[in-house]
Amino acid sequence: MSIKNIISRRAFLLLSILLISCYGSKSVDSGGDETNETDESTDDTDDAIEADDVETESCQFGSSVCIEYGGDTATWCGGVGGSYQDTACPQNADAICDIPGGTGDFMEPGTAYYYNHPDPASACTGAGGTLRP
Repeated sequence: MSIKNIISRRAFLLLSILLISCYGSKSVDSGGDETNETDESTDDTDDAIEADDVETESCQFGSSVCIEYGGDTATWCGGVGGSYQDTACPQNADAICDIPGGTGDFMEPGTAYYYNHPDPASACTGAGGTLRP
């Protein structure tokens, strides 16, 4: 399977999960209260994309910065001097930065996670990103 197909498949799955979690169908229960419900139907076909099929890769820079890149992570990571990881960044970050594609070293969008970093705000803006509140 080509990198383009893998990225397209990943993007489709992530978008689907995001849309389902944000826009569950609304219904009214017998008490008149509005509730949110999501359609949890399953597709048993061999072509179904499941959350377990998505593998997030990351690029580690020492112990204080980890980046999940939206493109070919292994190639990009090697090109910027990081240490490629075939797993997602740890989720216990002190700060998170959203980096748009097309800026500096980021031809594709990325998310930087900072752990005990002395100045994540400057690191984030230096990469052309926006620190999450």
